Amino acid sequence: MQLGSWALIQNTPSLIGLIPLILYIVLALIISDNMILPLAISLFVGVVMSGNGAISFGAALGAGLGGTMGQIGFLVIMGAGLGGVMNNVGVTTTLCKWIIKLFRVNSKKSAILVISFCQFILTLFIGSGVTAAAIDMPFLIPIAAIFGVRPVTLACIEVFAGFCGMLLSPFSAPNITAMELTGLSFPQYLLWGAGPYLIVMAIASTLLCFWVEKKLANDAKAERYELSDEEKNYDVELTPQRRRATIAFLIAFVCSIIYVIINGSGLSFTFTYMIMLTVIISIFGKYRIKDAIDTFFESGSKMMQIFAVCVLSQLLIDTVNIMGGFEALGNLFTSFIGGTASKSALLIISTLIGAFGISGVASTQMIVIDQLFGSMSKAVGIIPGMWSMVLIAGSYLTVVLYPSMTHFGALGLTRSKDMKTLLKVCWIASGIQLVFCFTYYIVLSIFF
Repeated sequence: MQLGSWALIQNTPSLIGLIPLILYIVLALIISDNMILPLAISLFVGVVMSGNGAISFGAALGAGLGGTMGQIGFLVIMGAGLGGVMNNVGVTTTLCKWIIKLFRVNSKKSAILVISFCQFILTLFIGSGVTAAAIDMPFLIPIAAIFGVRPVTLACIEVFAGFCGMLLSPFSAPNITAMELTGLSFPQYLLWGAGPYLIVMAIASTLLCFWVEKKLANDAKAERYELSDEEKNYDVELTPQRRRATIAFLIAFVCSIIYVIINGSGLSFTFTYMIMLTVIISIFGKYRIKDAIDTFFESGSKMMQIFAVCVLSQLLIDTVNIMGGFEALGNLFTSFIGGTASKSALLIISTLIGAFGISGVASTQMIVIDQLFGSMSKAVGIIPGMWSMVLIAGSYLTVVLYPSMTHFGALGLTRSKDMKTLLKVCWIASGIQLVFCFTYYIVLSIFF
């Protein structure tokens, strides 16, 4: 997507380019019961401002269908389809019973902790929070439903437990990129950057999940999962057929994780994984393939709105980018640095520019931050360990500060539409992380 000949902005970068994104955030907070309308209005404003007509918009929409956000949207559909088959065969009921008994889940709080642990562990092994959620949400959602955990709370867990798993995973692309840029070994990277950031994030996000549940407890309009008859009776005696199907699922599940760890295929393999598991569950659960196909697409069709949101949100971000909105914001923060040689000042400003002024995936953001300020950081004597914290905070915060594939993917996979609450939680968590990082920079600059 490029600026059209009649674009309202001819000289980029420009802060005016942020208008569509700001409009979306405001509308998402006001129109909290619909995800498409705020996005459609904001995207329309962005398309008009960028001077793109129907043909350009159609071409961008077509390209977006095959982009990362389009893939995540399709993954949401496939995840819902797999979940439908698992429900009909009885695999989700069996897994719920086993997990609840294994971890002795007996309350809403313990359910939140166990769900967080499952998402964290799977992300740790796979290296991708979205991929992990697509795999585990079909059998974690029923556990949340049984103990009354709200869909938006589950979305918060998906985001933050996923981030914690990625920070500790040697397989995640951001960690690999950060170590290459700083020259740190993985233990050093954990000690100086990922470890401290992870600890604060884990504590803050867990407390925030409890806070959200308490806040929504008496809200009659708040989203909640509707229990199916199967989920209501999760503790019924298991049939040999259900047990066989569940064991087959778990074996295929573990083999798939091992495959991803060895080959690092991540998101790409997950599409194959969804189809493979559907077939395996159907065979061992003696569920006719024809019925499985019908169930898969019937359940997946319920997520079409989320798929549309994923694609359209990418177009909104691209529109802001071509108008130079993010670049202009980064330049604004850069102007505050001036000629200062203060280590803590440079660390703080670099983090803010990364978080607010650079868009893209985490690995790309880290590279841009290092290109902008890496040489300056070396000149003032900032050690690689402290610089790794800048790379982490400056890239991980962006995807929770602005509505992004992180939000839409989490809402889609957890079957929630409460963007308003999710954004609030992300902003509070980001504020806590920024306060921690700034304190970290100031204190360590005294000694190093």
